[in-house]
Amino acid sequence: MDDRNVSLLKWPGGNVTSTYKWEDAVGPVEERPIRPNVVWDGLDPNLMGTAEYVEFCELTDVEPTITVGVTVPPEDGGRDLQPPEPITPEDAANWVEYCNGDADTEYGALRAEHGYEEPFDVEVWEVGNEVWGEWQFGGTDDAEAFARRANEFVDAMTAVDDSITVIPDGMDPKYDDPNLPNPREWNETVFEIVGENLDGIGMHRYNWGIRDTAEIADWKDRNDADALDYNEVLISFPTQFGDLLSETADQAAAAGLEEFQIVVGEWGLFPTVAEGDPWPGMPTMAGASYVAGMYNAFVRESDVLRRGCHTHLPVRMFPPEHVDYPANPNPLLPVGYTMGLYATVFEGEEDWTVVASDVDGETRDIPETGHRIRAMDDVSYVDTVTVATADDDACCTFLTNRNLRAGTDVTIDVPNTFEEAEATVTVQQPTDDPHAMQHGLGEFPDSWYDWTGLEGYEIDEYEDAVGEDGTLTLHLAPSAVARVRLE
Repeated sequence: MDDRNVSLLKWPGGNVTSTYKWEDAVGPVEERPIRPNVVWDGLDPNLMGTAEYVEFCELTDVEPTITVGVTVPPEDGGRDLQPPEPITPEDAANWVEYCNGDADTEYGALRAEHGYEEPFDVEVWEVGNEVWGEWQFGGTDDAEAFARRANEFVDAMTAVDDSITVIPDGMDPKYDDPNLPNPREWNETVFEIVGENLDGIGMHRYNWGIRDTAEIADWKDRNDADALDYNEVLISFPTQFGDLLSETADQAAAAGLEEFQIVVGEWGLFPTVAEGDPWPGMPTMAGASYVAGMYNAFVRESDVLRRGCHTHLPVRMFPPEHVDYPANPNPLLPVGYTMGLYATVFEGEEDWTVVASDVDGETRDIPETGHRIRAMDDVSYVDTVTVATADDDACCTFLTNRNLRAGTDVTIDVPNTFEEAEATVTVQQPTDDPHAMQHGLGEFPDSWYDWTGLEGYEIDEYEDAVGEDGTLTLHLAPSAVARVRLE
């Protein structure tokens, strides 16, 4: 995490928050109860609780961000699927006091009794996790019921500490799944009812593509497309996501909300493909190109998008089973390296601003794909964003080639301020096919402890100079990701 400059780690999780009772995981470890994990099955021994999470954040220089579960009782509009014990506004307020209260408060004193005299000062709190989903314990598909409940949580939590940032559960406006509430109506209702209590909303974005593989063939026929077209559409989606963020911000502004922010608490590409078709998931450079596109969208919309958490990044979710001793998951997946390529630029104290830029080159159309991707014309294959320090000491351009068939030469018109600068170019590219997977596993056990062996991708880093015409040219293979830093 230090090497990747990770700055945010969502906790205690996603769906599990709907049943998580924070008081089970504080105090002496040997006295903590073991609870059934009714969301993901198995048992939760509560070995990592609030104090351990905060300590971990301190060790890795991560900003603590806690997600509080929300229970909407059936009598108030909630579903019949309820947690073993409801999570109430009082639970949330007590948690805030445990983290941020002085030692002379009831729960601050409990924290001090547990060995932590000084407050944890947790600033950011999300309220609810996919409450709108039919799979969520204590959730609801009634936007008004959630908004009323969210207001109770916000009031109770800010009564304990009015300096905290509280982010209720919103919806991605293109989550048009037939089994979900209307996302725009959900957000509008939250904006209206929570109103001035609202610091922003949480939003999740998963791309599955077309979930029913039998329908992919029909999609290909309708759009005169093949498997690579389908994958290019998925990988090009981040351009559209930037528009969705902007539309949500406009909706909030129309509701009179100021200093509004969006937290994308979960996101990722988990593609469904037809049998026999190439898969553009996280272990591939195709998946890395998707991640780069999302980061580009985040940077472009950074006036409103403040935080984001990729799910399962950067290594395989589960380590190998049935081994004699624990194994490191594997060398970094392509998406893990991509994250560091972006995040490490911002590890210093410099203030960076977005530099307006345009792309002129080959494009493709995005047809409607599943429930979550709408039609969009003339989406550039090469996606890019540029940032510069406020003092014009450094400029950085991030690029990715979302064409899965062909490489391309990219010429950057360097801003006049940096025409005399030296360029450091880093290119992450597939060793062969953009869909080749980075396994990182060889003969047990030696290679499982090797974090440098790469299979599906390679890194090319070199120095270059800006040409006399004020340009710099580099080659991007299919799915390649690049960073050009000028200083």
